[in-house]
Amino acid sequence: MRTAIALILLLPALLSLAHGAEPPPDSLTLTMTNAVQIARESNPAVRAARIDVDAAEAARRGAGAPVQNPELSLGAGARITQGGPQADVAVRLEVPLDVGGAARQRRSREAAGLEAARARLAAAELDAAVAARLAFAEATAAESRLALADEAVALAVGIEDAARRRHELGEVSILEPNSAGLDRSSAEAARATRRGELDVAQQRLREVLGMPGGQLLVLVDEPPPAWPAGLARDGEALARDAVARRTDLLASREAEDAAAAGLRAARAEGAPGISVGGGWEREGEEANIVGGGVSFEIPLQRNQIGVARAGRAADRAELRTGVLTQQIERDVRAALAAWLAADERYRATSGEALALAETNLRLVLRAYEAGEEDLLVVQMMQRQALAARRAAIEAELALRRASALLEGALGEEVFRALVE
Repeated sequence: MRTAIALILLLPALLSLAHGAEPPPDSLTLTMTNAVQIARESNPAVRAARIDVDAAEAARRGAGAPVQNPELSLGAGARITQGGPQADVAVRLEVPLDVGGAARQRRSREAAGLEAARARLAAAELDAAVAARLAFAEATAAESRLALADEAVALAVGIEDAARRRHELGEVSILEPNSAGLDRSSAEAARATRRGELDVAQQRLREVLGMPGGQLLVLVDEPPPAWPAGLARDGEALARDAVARRTDLLASREAEDAAAAGLRAARAEGAPGISVGGGWEREGEEANIVGGGVSFEIPLQRNQIGVARAGRAADRAELRTGVLTQQIERDVRAALAAWLAADERYRATSGEALALAETNLRLVLRAYEAGEEDLLVVQMMQRQALAARRAAIEAELALRRASALLEGALGEEVFRALVE
């Protein structure tokens, strides 16, 4: 019985050594920093945003082309005269004029669209980094929960063995080993649940990183985030900085500029068409005619539908920018409040409370081994110790979540330098 209790007391150290073992050769070892770098490159949303940037660059280059192509017409025919057949030939070139400046407005629209696409790419990279931090934190927390479940099973097995030995010695009734066995069964069922949760968390991490589902990931945990030095805990100042820095707001402003340019282009495209042209005609053997002229469209169709749609797009783009600015300010204040609460919770659960619970468990196990305590007291201390460890895991996860969400609200990876 003394050997069983000693193994229980050494279990946390043995588990930590097991987690530090050599990873399998076909696995990928990841730190949170590595995960963020991979997400910035391979996340599906980031890759889609890069495609959008390439398309916007091509559109900007194409916007330099004329709004309408010049027109060249050729004609030929036979002239029947008394002297015999003769050939008539006509060549005419007509060049439309961009009176409304539609080409210039199109170039302005596509240039703003390109800047908006680039800003959206930067925003997608930040979103991927935040998502990677969240997914990594969830996966490491799932690993910690599974390790705690392994510890709970080993602890329950040791207590059950000790209870059965005491029953064999006649010190306790059969109720104690039976009760301990029920606790052990519950711990084994909880461990199976934790295994499933870990697989789900790792699959989610692979999804964020744009990785195939079969590769084994070995996660290297990093210290919990601390508030960066030099960053004020002032919601007003942080909100102002976020409004100036957020790339999604920059993308919205660029999209607003593009929509305004699109409205100007729609109006320019509705300007009456004017074309200048010139040509040469030969009428058999009688004459060569060289002429030119100007043609005007009668402005019945002024692209009214296109102007209306472009006006609606411009108004909605302006509205989105204003709404997003207000949302950023609210997000920053909420994220700051969440981080402060998570930090306080983490310090409360990972400090004295955790140490006291683990100390009580060690003391009561020794007392039970000596026959000085009842099983109910051991089980109570066991549950307290496991609950304290579980609370510390959840508090650290909440702190990591709050850090990632604060970075997303601020538009900057302010905690990155702490782990590099």
